[in-house]
Amino acid sequence: MKLIEIFAKILSVLSGALILIASFLITYSAFARYLFSASSTWQNEFSMYLLMASVWLACGPTMLARRHVSVKLVSRFGNRYLAAFTHVFAYAASTAVGIVLLVKGALETEQAIQGNWHASTTWGPSLVVPYMIIPIGLAFFVVAALIRLFRPQTRP
Repeated sequence: MKLIEIFAKILSVLSGALILIASFLITYSAFARYLFSASSTWQNEFSMYLLMASVWLACGPTMLARRHVSVKLVSRFGNRYLAAFTHVFAYAASTAVGIVLLVKGALETEQAIQGNWHASTTWGPSLVVPYMIIPIGLAFFVVAALIRLFRPQTRP
């Protein structure tokens, strides 16, 4: 369990770093465009890829830390059987959706690799890495959802 928590911390820090880099690039792009009349397409597109990667990489640690959006009204004021049911249902549904998206993301990544997909912009970067981040993030999300599903629920 300690290894999973360490990996979650690494993904969280990486996700935060990606947001900081994207913020810097967006700020630099704005200054370059309006102060120096020099625009480029790669900064905006790269920032978008960084922000997408930060979301996919942070979804697992967020689930593991129970920092996701949830409705706690039933678990706080309902009876314990209803709270246990909603806990099992929510994490089982999260796991199922995560698995479906994981498989779909892996298939899209495989197609991007085989088809040598590139963005249709003037920069034209390979789409393999942005697609690859999706199943990586979702794999940890599924692991985190399964841990939360089978770990006894504690009241925060």
